[in-house]
Amino acid sequence: MLYCDIDHEELFSICETLKGDFLITYDNADEVKALAEKHGFQYCLTPMNNTHHATMQELVIGKDISWTKMPSAVLRSRMEWMAGEPSGQEPSRQAQR
Repeated sequence: MLYCDIDHEELFSICETLKGDFLITYDNADEVKALAEKHGFQYCLTPMNNTHHATMQELVIGKDISWTKMPSAVLRSRMEWMAGEPSGQEPSRQAQR
């Protein structure tokens, strides 16, 4: 199965039902950030080396990634998102630190 064959919306929905924590990485894309926010997950950017040894920014996504303590972390919790945005509007992006 290839990356493009996965139903990413379904994967995020399944992760939302998990009782324990999880950790997944994705390319740094606005669509992925929107999925994470929609499902109430936290995310942050972290440097990763690709197969060509170039450093790229990847998204680390989980229910609680507060352990990352990265200065550039963009952590969003379900409470922040649900409390701060009127129904039907996309959440605003939290500034990176």
